[in-house]
Amino acid sequence: MTVGLKRFEQIIDAYGADPGRWPEAERAEAEALLAASSEARALRDQAARLDAWLDQATTPEVSELTTRRILKRAPGSSRVLGWGSGAGWAAAAAGIVLGLSFGNQAQVANQADEGLEQAMTWSVDEAEYFG
Repeated sequence: MTVGLKRFEQIIDAYGADPGRWPEAERAEAEALLAASSEARALRDQAARLDAWLDQATTPEVSELTTRRILKRAPGSSRVLGWGSGAGWAAAAAGIVLGLSFGNQAQVANQADEGLEQAMTWSVDEAEYFG
């Protein structure tokens, strides 16, 4: 496979600006394109700025209240549909991603808690669901 500008952009989007993270089978061609193309360098520079911004992000902590709520509900549920289906994880991840996009760490923690709390409301005890 020849790495053209379109494929190079896909690689950069998926793996970031660091060539060490690029697929080994395409790395040499991607690096050659980078050396020869100002457009490829501009894409790499843009990805490097995004990588640097993401590296500054801290991992939000889940509040003690949310942790207690999860632990309280988990032992009584024999089947947790929200988490098992992926919808709960999606809600939690959406809260984290939205919070990170605003750059406010307090907001990140709140959104993560809200996502987890919403996911927990989707969990259904087997007796409630099948009863």
